[in-house]
Amino acid sequence: MTAEKFTGLVVILALASLPALAQENVFLHPDKFYKKYFPHMRIKRDPPDSLFIKRYPNYLSVGSYIVTPSVYINLISRQTTESIKFRTNIDDVIGFHVSYRYVSAGFAFLSQPLMLKRPGYGPTSYHTATINYNGTLYSFQFKYLKLLGMTDINTPAYPDRYTKRSDLSLKEYHFVGLYNISWRKYSYHAPLDFSERQVKSRGGFLVKTGVHYSEFLGDSSMVSPGKAIDFENINDIRGIRRFSIQAAPGIGGTHVIKRKYYVAAALFFSNDLYFYRYINRDGTATGRRQRYVVGFDGYASAGFQSKRFYTGIKYEVNGSQAMLRDVQLNSFFTYTGITFGYRFDTPEVIRKFYRKTMPPGM
Repeated sequence: MTAEKFTGLVVILALASLPALAQENVFLHPDKFYKKYFPHMRIKRDPPDSLFIKRYPNYLSVGSYIVTPSVYINLISRQTTESIKFRTNIDDVIGFHVSYRYVSAGFAFLSQPLMLKRPGYGPTSYHTATINYNGTLYSFQFKYLKLLGMTDINTPAYPDRYTKRSDLSLKEYHFVGLYNISWRKYSYHAPLDFSERQVKSRGGFLVKTGVHYSEFLGDSSMVSPGKAIDFENINDIRGIRRFSIQAAPGIGGTHVIKRKYYVAAALFFSNDLYFYRYINRDGTATGRRQRYVVGFDGYASAGFQSKRFYTGIKYEVNGSQAMLRDVQLNSFFTYTGITFGYRFDTPEVIRKFYRKTMPPGM
């Protein structure tokens, strides 16, 4: 047999075997994957007290929300105490979320602002996406955030105008776990993603842990020309990369009126171990340093929930103060928004897809 014929035979046999290989590849079939590698795995549910929390496992919750995010980032020189104040300029953003059983997801984006609310500010684009596993005792969230374009509002060289930094971007990745000590009677998620409903007033203690990665980066130095003297130690720095490990105890509660109206709030005091690097003008990174950072985050909301329809207004806040090398980094995020949603009977195609992709019993 010639080399050409042998090669052709190998190719034919390989192509013929592809369907068989695809059928045997259990990674393409989650239900077969769990059956093969975790044959005895089955998630057992211990439901919460139905007198306090109402779940809707057979409904598909679909909602939209309008939110106004604001980001405040201050760089304060530890030598001169002078500051650089970066601000965003974001219109009201329309987002969407969907929830079925124990999984929910949402996204929002604003590529180009429709109008600039603050005269003199440059535009800011905004993208965010979240996916949640809403367990009773434990829950998890992954969040992605990207901002592009900020404005330096404190430039002494130009007292009559701001410095627009369209090159400045902020990217963040968060993976957070929540432990709800009072999960049987208190729902932390009910006023947030409406995956369940609090029908009787209750509060409880919470513990949040997580890992976070962020990158605040520009094409040139983060220090505006008018501030070069006050920030001479970081004039060659065009960005900061941070990785942090968080532990945050907290407390929350929901007051229910006539089983359908609610007022809720939660507050966490975070303790973060920061690992950070400065990014130089040439793209190289400085040596890694670490800092212990304290902060806080929480929310307050009010609204209405029934079996099908729900709506609510919400205010979220997140802040921290980090004493880095030669500079103090203060970050403050706020989100103000309103949500409308409805619970539909879940189509069979979604139920079937969920059963085939989720672990048994979820």
